[in-house]
Amino acid sequence: MEFLPLLVGRSRALEIIIGANDFDAGTAERYGLINRLIMDDKLDDFVHQLALRISHFDPVITGRAKTMINQRAPMPSMDHMNDSRTAFIQSNLRPERRNISEKLQAWGIQQDNDFEINLGAYLNRIGEDSKTHGAN
Repeated sequence: MEFLPLLVGRSRALEIIIGANDFDAGTAERYGLINRLIMDDKLDDFVHQLALRISHFDPVITGRAKTMINQRAPMPSMDHMNDSRTAFIQSNLRPERRNISEKLQAWGIQQDNDFEINLGAYLNRIGEDSKTHGAN
């Protein structure tokens, strides 16, 4: 919640968070969620060449550049991060959310499975089931 609007802007952050949809790699690149789109068969070579290139530069200068970029990059406050964490916990503790939480657990939330790979499709099903059962 804190970093996303800084990364992609307010409108796209609303689309991503409230829409809760999956994005393909091309869209993620356009939105600034990933640096660049690299095909699987080219990734190892790209990473190797980038690391090799950076290793030839003066580490003091690259270190200073990194420090300066970090200082200039907008950062959310700890208060905002704590507020978001509290809002997340409170939202999920609402009685109306119980059946959704149970469904997420049954589908295998935070495990390497179809649910995690196709989260957007599952969220569509949760929304439909919630309307049918009166949950908010």
